[in-house]
Amino acid sequence: METISNFEFLKKDYPDLYKIGKEIEVCYSVDEDSAKVKCRLFIDILSLKIFNSYSNINPNNTYESLDEKIRLLKNILPANFIKEINAFDEIRIAGNNAAHPQQKYRRSKTEDIIQKTYYLSVQFYNYLQNQNISAKQFSFLKKSNVQQKEFELTLAAKNRELASEKERIKSLEE
Repeated sequence: METISNFEFLKKDYPDLYKIGKEIEVCYSVDEDSAKVKCRLFIDILSLKIFNSYSNINPNNTYESLDEKIRLLKNILPANFIKEINAFDEIRIAGNNAAHPQQKYRRSKTEDIIQKTYYLSVQFYNYLQNQNISAKQFSFLKKSNVQQKEFELTLAAKNRELASEKERIKSLEE
């Protein structure tokens, strides 16, 4: 039996974010750094989706770093989103630190970053889709033996993808 993802509500309208959200959940119990890098990727893509909702912003500008995107979000989002903007920045920093192994967060910090990523997904889903869904208590997935085997079968491919993403992030920060 497949466990329902916390990010299930994104599946129809934002399948790319849904996929990354599920990867965050799966990576968490095996590789916290991978989960944090995935959280960073999640908010990077989420920022592009927010930009897409504004007709005067070029969402395809790939030259902007996530830090610059967050500064732009501060200028375009309503003032009541300041808490969310701060969370974007905290997730960005955690993802950067995870991509550079000399910085380690405790497990509780990783959980906090994942929960903030989820909270942002709910807030901006409501904002972009003009909905009013409530953020639920985030449920960290417990892997069954079947899930463990499935994870092991895909881990090598995900690690290659993650290594590539870490390199991309590193080049953006330089």
